[in-house]
Amino acid sequence: GIVYKVQIASSEKPLDLKNQMVNDKYRIFEDTDGEKYIYTVGATSSYAEITEIRDEIKSVYPNAEVIALKDGKPVKLNKALELSGVKN
Repeated sequence: GIVYKVQIASSEKPLDLKNQMVNDKYRIFEDTDGEKYIYTVGATSSYAEITEIRDEIKSVYPNAEVIALKDGKPVKLNKALELSGVKN
């Protein structure tokens, strides 16, 4: 299915963010596709829930954005919303 996460950073080199906490509430996860590292918080199938998390951490990470994964692979947000039947 579709999983939404909040991406807070991406980099060609590993950053010292992995396992840190945001707002003492959300752990930062590190993923890599072999080319770049992405740092995310939260993981849910609920778009409403992930946008709440994004809005909550915007003060710490102003560039935070919602990303979507389908079966572990990145997918365009519009497509993911369409697949999960969410009206954007």
